[in-house]
Amino acid sequence: MQKRFVAGAAARERELRAVLSWDADAEKRAGALFVLSYGPRGEKVIESCQNALKDSSPVVRGAALQILADVINHRKDLPVDAALVMPLLDDPSVSVRGKTLGLLVPLADDKDQRRKLMAAVPRLVDILKLSEPGSSDLAYTVLGQLSQKSLDRRDYAGWETWARESREGFKK
Repeated sequence: MQKRFVAGAAARERELRAVLSWDADAEKRAGALFVLSYGPRGEKVIESCQNALKDSSPVVRGAALQILADVINHRKDLPVDAALVMPLLDDPSVSVRGKTLGLLVPLADDKDQRRKLMAAVPRLVDILKLSEPGSSDLAYTVLGQLSQKSLDRRDYAGWETWARESREGFKK
């Protein structure tokens, strides 16, 4: 069944890309992106997702993040750049912010991505302070991974101090 699905995605790639780019219905654009993710060229999947991160709909941005999370977790040979997803930490959609944070968790373990993620530390500390349990929990996880510290999750002054000191250390 999956082989037929992959073959169908490849055969209909042009149509699916047209839907992703031009259809007014966000659900259809997200669906097209999910089908395109079964395509045989992983680089094209990542490129499609990166473009979809700029979509006006949180449904499409969320679909792109979900696919990128699968790529990070299952296709170590295909790099996903943390710098491309970090702006979504400021997304107006709680769901998109949560998916972004979830995607940063495995990236925080990648030494090549850690330096890029350090730029997001002040924003992660801000998210830690929010009353959105899912977002603040994931921000705490990423901060713990990046800092290698075991500060209390509500020690906002401690996290801010670490953020400031780590930022200064990277400037040297």
